[in-house]
Amino acid sequence: MTQLSALDAAFLYAETAQTPMALGTLHVLQLPDGYAGDFVADVRTLVASRLHLAPILHRRLVQMPYDLLTPMWVEDDDVDLEHHVRHVLLQRPGGEAQLRALVGRLHAQQLDRSRPLWEIVLIEGLAVGQWAALVRVHHAGVDGQSGALLNAALMDLQPQPRKVAAPRARRSRGARATDPDGADLLGIGVRNLADQVVELVRGMPRIARALSRQAQVMGAVMPRAGGMRGKRSTGGEREGVPRTPFNVSVTNARVWARTRLALAEVRQLARTAGCSINDVLFAVTGAALRTYLLDGNELPARSLVALMPMSTRQEGDRDMSNKVSMVPVRLHTEQADPLAQLLAIAADTRSIKDTLNQDRAGIPSDLPVVGMPWLMSGVVNLVGRLNLAETLPLPGNLVISNFVASTEPLYFCGARVLSFSPALVLMHGLALGLAMQTYHDSIEIGATGCRRGMREVDEIVEDIDAAFTALQAAVAAHDWSAPPVAPRVRGRRRATGGAQPPDAAAATPSD
Repeated sequence: MTQLSALDAAFLYAETAQTPMALGTLHVLQLPDGYAGDFVADVRTLVASRLHLAPILHRRLVQMPYDLLTPMWVEDDDVDLEHHVRHVLLQRPGGEAQLRALVGRLHAQQLDRSRPLWEIVLIEGLAVGQWAALVRVHHAGVDGQSGALLNAALMDLQPQPRKVAAPRARRSRGARATDPDGADLLGIGVRNLADQVVELVRGMPRIARALSRQAQVMGAVMPRAGGMRGKRSTGGEREGVPRTPFNVSVTNARVWARTRLALAEVRQLARTAGCSINDVLFAVTGAALRTYLLDGNELPARSLVALMPMSTRQEGDRDMSNKVSMVPVRLHTEQADPLAQLLAIAADTRSIKDTLNQDRAGIPSDLPVVGMPWLMSGVVNLVGRLNLAETLPLPGNLVISNFVASTEPLYFCGARVLSFSPALVLMHGLALGLAMQTYHDSIEIGATGCRRGMREVDEIVEDIDAAFTALQAAVAAHDWSAPPVAPRVRGRRRATGGAQPPDAAAATPSD
């Protein structure tokens, strides 16, 4: 048995009917030429032989008595693959529009907490020889990095599925094992709680130093937060994170769309501009959001702020859990010039990344919390019912994540994986999420929205494509041999458009 960390449990208890907490990835699959088998049965057979390779596939939750402490993961000796691997038929004509709509509907569903928290929905009805697989896993069990371990368990580098050794010891399948006794659960939980308290006390100086450094960096690159509705600056403009149409309480109605960028083109653009691939992606999405909001005359004067997940894992950590920190990053949507926007973002993220990498070991992913299940569930329900997300200060305007899925082409049950399109979870106040995954020679982008705050999610991905083309043109047209002119990085107001590179390092092509 393994007890959920406070961070893992936070995703569990942030879940309501309006906020399902399963991360998703859509794979379009090309079956082998001449395939004439039963693909659904073949997938179930493959998954059955690999359940032991990824803990999330064969463990389920057991609640603590009276929900005093976070739940336990326990082994499930009778995983029902007919429940977890499902088959649906795509509505005719089976094109991209029908596929996107189906993913939106499926992604709005909660996973059954009495079973292991995952499912694979096999979608038939695409082009001849193609299927799709929507893989959904609860966020309480994986983050972006540990999700890669699940991919490694289920997928192969060759068309022929590899042979996997059976687990060393396995109880016979049949009736589900009896849940642990309540007293035993509490005993384990109390011991874990005591260990957490001791670890917290020992690490307090290290944690305090890390938080202090991060606060200094965030204060330098982020706008000051106001009160309940934001304080006003001397110019009459509210401070803190601005509000947009997608900063509302969400319903369970989901919309989803996807696009992709060529990895080689993104890498070349980043190399020329002397920044990271992540900076390019943030600039492109920021420019797309600027266009989207301008079209509706809804662009705030101050920059939108994205929440960026950053891994806090130590090298070699393969634990299938959440070890991630959410970092706010300004998208500089006040900048009309795409190159100025990119370089401003790069200047901000450089200092943020340096600080977080230095303090990676000082950021705790688990804290001693008593009563977290009923306390957090009550708060989340209250926020949703009273629409408090539309009143309280915002931590950010949306979530933007970026992870590497695989740099090599993958195969699933003998079928070539053609796409790796992600779908994020949404929370009250954050009705839009953009997820990016590097797969083979492309960067796959999935936009997940709530219908209440983001009906036109298709327009977002179209604007991303246009923004990338515009940024390519701006970078190509810029004279990189000219000496940069450093603007005021710390000013409260920034010029709209035409800004020069913030520093010499950002304007120098990388090696």
